[in-house]
Amino acid sequence: MSERVFYHHKKASAGAMLARLVELVGEENKPKGDEGIYPAPWTDGSPAPPRRHMVHFSDSDLIDYLGNVKERMDPADLELQRKLYIGLRYRREEMYRTLLVVDTDLVHQSKHSADYFAEDLRGPKEKPTNRGRKLLEGELTAAAGAKEGDVIVYCPSLSMQSKLVDARLEINVDRILPLRVQREFTYQADLDVLQGYYDDLWRAYLFVAPRLFEDPTKCKAVVDAFCKHYDIIPATAYRKVRHHDLDLGEGVVTSVAFQKVENFLAKLELKEIPPSLLGDLLGLVGSDSTFLSSVRANGDVRQRLTMFLHIAVLSRVLQENAVTKRLKKPQAKVVEDYCASLRMGGSLAQPSAREKLVSENIEDFTERLLEAVLSAVS
Repeated sequence: MSERVFYHHKKASAGAMLARLVELVGEENKPKGDEGIYPAPWTDGSPAPPRRHMVHFSDSDLIDYLGNVKERMDPADLELQRKLYIGLRYRREEMYRTLLVVDTDLVHQSKHSADYFAEDLRGPKEKPTNRGRKLLEGELTAAAGAKEGDVIVYCPSLSMQSKLVDARLEINVDRILPLRVQREFTYQADLDVLQGYYDDLWRAYLFVAPRLFEDPTKCKAVVDAFCKHYDIIPATAYRKVRHHDLDLGEGVVTSVAFQKVENFLAKLELKEIPPSLLGDLLGLVGSDSTFLSSVRANGDVRQRLTMFLHIAVLSRVLQENAVTKRLKKPQAKVVEDYCASLRMGGSLAQPSAREKLVSENIEDFTERLLEAVLSAVS
């Protein structure tokens, strides 16, 4: 249910459009959402409520109400209001399209955590605000030269699917606590796995108006602006773009470059490759004109991809070294110099040959590569 319904991109698109409608009508016209349900329309003898509550509406009634509020709205807002209302109520072809899926895989390609994304777009948990989201929507809209409201960012709470693990139960007498904090619970390990699954399931979306979605150049401008805002390498985000196969450069589209990377890794018979490593590789090749030119000319790119694989793998080792202390300072310097020399056209280290009965995992490959680089200068 979570993956196929709650996080389905079309459901999220409708929810984002509805939320934008609520914002347009303003606080004074927005239906109440507190506990003050009464007086209600169904209560006999009660006067009409001065301001209707959200539960007083059916789904279609709520959309009709929000789509027809006119008080204190300027012409630009009225135009956007009608576009959203028509799309939600009558014309499915006017529903906003999914341009970019921002899942945990893409988040890990940035320098930020999912918590950072959620707080930037939703505000702190204790004081939520749409200010960050609306500022970003303005940046993305301006980048595409589009109309206000043509880009909508959808960002759910990180804990929106944690109801099961947050259920409060009395396992020990006279103590009622959420399951996730009851460490002596028999099935605690199962709950930890479930919580991890929910964490990985989180995703945000960029939705754009249908006419904007039809223009790949403007869509690319939106994605590039999003990547600039969150310091993401554009090539890694292009893999998460729906419908459009964006140009990495030199006339090479993302799918072609990514296929080259996948074929190269498949021939190496590496298993258990983290998705983030694939993203690192695509980020490196996407900004390399030599690789892109070779792909366009249908040339041999194995040497170039080997170089980038070494850089990507060793860069991860250096990043993790701050925590693991796997390498001593002189060793880390050797690895840094090796990566720098590869970028300048230096020779590739040759990991020792190893007979293997099964495909090698990325950890073993990393160990052999490190050994080869460090032994070359010892």
